[in-house]
Amino acid sequence: MQPSHTPADFPTAPPRYTPPHDTPPATTVQGGAPLDGAPVGEAPIGTASAGYPAAEASAAGFAPVDDAPVEALPIARVNVGMSVVDSLGDAVGTVTAVQMPGTDVRPDVAAGIAENLVSTGYLRIDAEGLFTTDVYASGDQIATSTEGEPGVVTLNASHDDLHRAA
Repeated sequence: MQPSHTPADFPTAPPRYTPPHDTPPATTVQGGAPLDGAPVGEAPIGTASAGYPAAEASAAGFAPVDDAPVEALPIARVNVGMSVVDSLGDAVGTVTAVQMPGTDVRPDVAAGIAENLVSTGYLRIDAEGLFTTDVYASGDQIATSTEGEPGVVTLNASHDDLHRAA
C-alpha cells in the first residue's frame, strides 16, 4: 500500500527543474541574452529566470544573465600614435598616452578634472599647431577608433571641450 501524503509533506520551494532528454532546451532566459536569436523574456517556467542556480540552467542549455557578452570600452581599441579628430572632423593631434579606467595615473590637469579622467580612462594627445599644449580626452569622449595606417580616433566632443594640460 502507498503511503498517503498531506500538504505538510511537500516543500514550499519549487522543485529543481531537470529537462527531459527528449525535450529541446528553451531559447532564452528572462532578462538574459537570447540564444538562437529568439526574443528575450520567453523562458518557460522552471528555467534560470525562475530563480534556479546559473550552473544548473547552463547545464540545461539556458544562458544565464552573467554570461552575456560584454563589449570592450572604446578606449581599449586606441593605441599610441593614432591620429585624433574631433566631432566636427577637425584634426586634434596624435595620441601620446592611453590610460585605462582606474589605473590611478593622474594626468597633468586640475584636481576635479583629474579624478574624472582617472575614473573614465583618458588619452593624452599631442595637439597640433604652434604654441599648443597637450590635451586630454576622457574615455567617454571617444566615439570610435579605426585601426590601420594611420589609425584614427574620432571623438564625440569638439577640440574646445578637451582638457588642456597644466
